[in-house]
Amino acid sequence: MNVLLPYWLGVPERCFYQEFQLGIISALHEFGHRAFRFPFQKRAPVEREEAKLLVRLLTSARIDIVLDLACWGFGLSRFSLPAVNGPSEAVYDRFGIAYVAWLFDQPWNQQLIGAAASRHYALYPDLGHR
Repeated sequence: MNVLLPYWLGVPERCFYQEFQLGIISALHEFGHRAFRFPFQKRAPVEREEAKLLVRLLTSARIDIVLDLACWGFGLSRFSLPAVNGPSEAVYDRFGIAYVAWLFDQPWNQQLIGAAASRHYALYPDLGHR
């Protein structure tokens, strides 16, 4: 399985986010999966150049799923690609990719509803956060 992990560059140094993401990447590799880290500058809106790089990665790496730690990469899901026939589609829908938001705080503190994907899931490490 090819897993995309958006990585927000605005996270403060020495935060759980960096180490947790590296641990997830290591675990994915250990189980025989491929992990692709995608750095981005702003949570939303996505920068034009970053959108181009994301589409290039989705095209070349054949990503199966997006695992968005803390849901900080929601903005990457919000741009659409024009369709040849019919309406435009959200980028992950165009590529048939599931989007999983892994929430680390109360859901109202994270942009769970800001993500645009028809296959949209949420993980809660603390079931009291549902």
